[in-house]
Amino acid sequence: MAEDVLAAGRSSAEDGKFDTIIGHLEDILIGSEFQTLLDHFMSQYAGEFEDSEENKFIYTDIFKKYTTMIEAFIDRALQARIRGFRMADFLKMLPARAGQISEEIMDLLHSFGDFLTFKEAMLDYKKSRAAAAAGDFGLSLVGQPFH
Repeated sequence: MAEDVLAAGRSSAEDGKFDTIIGHLEDILIGSEFQTLLDHFMSQYAGEFEDSEENKFIYTDIFKKYTTMIEAFIDRALQARIRGFRMADFLKMLPARAGQISEEIMDLLHSFGDFLTFKEAMLDYKKSRAAAAAGDFGLSLVGQPFH
């Protein structure tokens, strides 16, 4: 019986720690600093991408920079918010607790490591910049652009 209480205490403490990390992670991912980081990166590299089936070697280098940048940013931000945070510990918790994370956050986290999603985002960014430069600001009714 005492072992059950200890196990429950450990579980509750770990649940609380995990929930705290996820709460901060959500705040980080929707925060303006992170969005600015992504925007700056995309503005720097989107011009390299072409809308074709062929993937140039430079795409791989840019994708590696992207994933390294995101991982480092998230790690630093969580360390700044949570005393004693260690990414390795958090990553060990994730597989057993994936169901406790919102689908939006899980999809977003997975998208950071998916090359095709990355390439599509870069192309979308490039197209939106070109449209903005041409004066097409994507005005729409019910989500459909005027043309």
